Amino acid sequence: MLKSSLHTAKEIAKLYKDAGSKVFSSGKVMVKKTVQLTLANQKELLKTSSHALKEVAQTLREVEPKSEEKEEMTIDDVLKD
Repeated sequence: MLKSSLHTAKEIAKLYKDAGSKVFSSGKVMVKKTVQLTLANQKELLKTSSHALKEVAQTLREVEPKSEEKEEMTIDDVLKD
């Protein structure tokens, strides 16, 4: 009876070990793919932001007065409504 109980306990321990290994492996894959997706997203955000800033700069150049005495613009001037 004791021998049977020990054998059962070993088998259960093996099952938990195998399950834990599989969960750990799955977790590593999930983290790797999450990092890849996050990096791709950040690259796209930087690219989009760069294009948006270039458009804003071009618009400001077009709107700026063409006179000799140009006022210096600050970010507060741009953000005013």
